[in-house]
Amino acid sequence: IRNWQEEPPTGNVHSGQQSRPLYQDESGLTLMHARFGPEAMTPIHNHNSWAIIGVYRGQDLYQKWRRIDTGNEAGKAQVELIEEYVLKPGDVAIVPAPPQDIHAQQGFANEAAYELVLFGSNPAGQPRLYFDPAQETAYTAQQ
Repeated sequence: IRNWQEEPPTGNVHSGQQSRPLYQDESGLTLMHARFGPEAMTPIHNHNSWAIIGVYRGQDLYQKWRRIDTGNEAGKAQVELIEEYVLKPGDVAIVPAPPQDIHAQQGFANEAAYELVLFGSNPAGQPRLYFDPAQETAYTAQQ
């Protein structure tokens, strides 16, 4: 495991500034270090993996979303917000396995949130869906 305090994160995969993994093994288990700024909420998205989020500095406005359509029509999606809460230092959030892994997050109270995130499979190179609830659309992107 790399020393996560030697290289503070400057962003996250959604800001195009993801730090390299702190740890990963042959099973895909991957530990990442991330920063979520207060400027804007991440797009609503999934990771195609379960994850455990641990906030160690700042606060994270975290939203859980649910897909309510069948997913049978490419490019179309309906999602609804099911829960929103603030994670503080020492708090942990579980991102369930797909398809319950849809979420969005943002630094809260005008400060960035710094987190350690353990993924069940390496998010690098994994396709993910980004959702737009107003347009009822989804598109696939790859890191």
